[in-house]
Amino acid sequence: MEKLKSFRITALHMEGFKSYSQPTDLTFGDPTVITGGNGRGKSSIADAIAFAVTGLPFFGEHRIDRLHSEDNPELFIRMRFVDENGTLHELSRVRKSNRMTITYDGCEVRQVDLTDLFGERDVFLSIFNPLYFIEELGNDGKNLLQRYLPALTKEDILAQMAGPAVEALRDEPLLSPEVESRKLRETIRELENNILYLTGQQDMTTAQQQNSKTALRELREKEDALRDEEQALKSKQFAGVDIAALNDELTDLSARYSDLANQRQIPAASDECILALTQELTARKAAVYTPKYAEATAQVNARIRQLGSQYQQEKEQCSQLKPGYQCPTCRRAVTADELPAMQNAFRTSIKQIVEAGQAERAKLEELQALEKKARDTFLQFQKDDIAKLEETLQEAKEAAEPDATRPEAQQLQERMQALAAELDLPVIVHDREAHGDCLAIIKEFPTVTGVFHCFSGSPEMAEELLKRGWYLGFDGPITYKNAKRAPEVAAVTPLERIVVETDAPYMAPVPMRGKRNDSHYLPYVIEKLAEWKGVTAEEMTRVTWENGRRLFRI
Repeated sequence: MEKLKSFRITALHMEGFKSYSQPTDLTFGDPTVITGGNGRGKSSIADAIAFAVTGLPFFGEHRIDRLHSEDNPELFIRMRFVDENGTLHELSRVRKSNRMTITYDGCEVRQVDLTDLFGERDVFLSIFNPLYFIEELGNDGKNLLQRYLPALTKEDILAQMAGPAVEALRDEPLLSPEVESRKLRETIRELENNILYLTGQQDMTTAQQQNSKTALRELREKEDALRDEEQALKSKQFAGVDIAALNDELTDLSARYSDLANQRQIPAASDECILALTQELTARKAAVYTPKYAEATAQVNARIRQLGSQYQQEKEQCSQLKPGYQCPTCRRAVTADELPAMQNAFRTSIKQIVEAGQAERAKLEELQALEKKARDTFLQFQKDDIAKLEETLQEAKEAAEPDATRPEAQQLQERMQALAAELDLPVIVHDREAHGDCLAIIKEFPTVTGVFHCFSGSPEMAEELLKRGWYLGFDGPITYKNAKRAPEVAAVTPLERIVVETDAPYMAPVPMRGKRNDSHYLPYVIEKLAEWKGVTAEEMTRVTWENGRRLFRI
């Protein structure tokens, strides 16, 4: 998309957004003045415009759940505007069932596409809301200015000054006292203006606080009543239940399930397969590149040496030419009249030798380039083959787990799910080639949620789990070349339901694939998810950290 130079909003539609639970349409003129009492929805209009463009409200808060209306589960914002050429455009953002859909001029787009259109998110919010730059960005505001404004050096400043002043200040680290004083006076005036502004804001805030004291007192009373009711319900829920005994049972079941999952009763056929893969992997690691162009290269080098010898001989004979010189072929003395013709013949012969040598040198360089390319291709194929064989070998070892353990493991998982429901604890599900069984079990326990570790299911299965309140774990395999479904799963998964994992010591991400995995490699998973979701790696790190704390109730 081509970046907008300017635009003017003409209309705004809000539905299910903050206090605008019902469809509301606003038309904007030039200019448009919005007035109203406190709590009437003025700031919500600014939030809606910012949300349509950036996905965040007016002050850039990342907790967008508060933007949803309590009376309408579907959030819908549509903004119409004209660009600098007078062309009408329409931008809409819909959040339904925890899935965000962005549409621009009838086509579905991503947040990164809107960044190309409207500019960087922080830049847009800083222009739209100057308080965002002052209050929210903090030190990041300096970095933002440095990216968009050229840095001024002392040399740049001196270049704009008169000659005598330049000479006087060239070696001085500080500006003159007069200039320093003027700068300080300007700073003081700016601070005084800020004080006046902040004083006005404080007075306004004080008035708002006075008007909301009654409402706040009522909310606190309701909160206390709800807390008492919650405590009473918990007391009824666990009345007569031995919590300690249930926790002990859950620990025992987890240990039994882990032991069962780690059993390795590999039949003979699987042993043969694993042995064959191991031998193939060893042979591939030991393979050494065999030069393909060695013979041709040797022939060209021999030709170059031959031409070099001929060049030296012709050069030496040419330097000896003079009247009376005896021709080495016919043994006849050269006369003065014959000398020019013989010199030209020698020069022609030398030129031909040089041209032939240059041609052979070009052949040699071409052969060397082909040899290097062949060697690099061999090494890359070897690296890819080794990684694939290691992955296949690991999968073969894991696949050797006997099917006889599935019924017992399923029973244990069902019992753990039941205990988790009783104790209100999250569940970690390891689903490997058992998508249907796992879905059937969790449907029996609709109040239990948790995380599907190292999720490998389809986007449809992901949507079913997300609808039931589950989190999805993303690991190193999402960075692999064969990760076809991972981007599709990430696309349907909201940011607030994503957690990252290692699955150590296995499945290290690219470029550490094949090494022992640990938490140091999580940034590679974070970067891939951030790329897919159109956010920064820093934002993805913050979101997944908060998700983990929320999931495990830390």
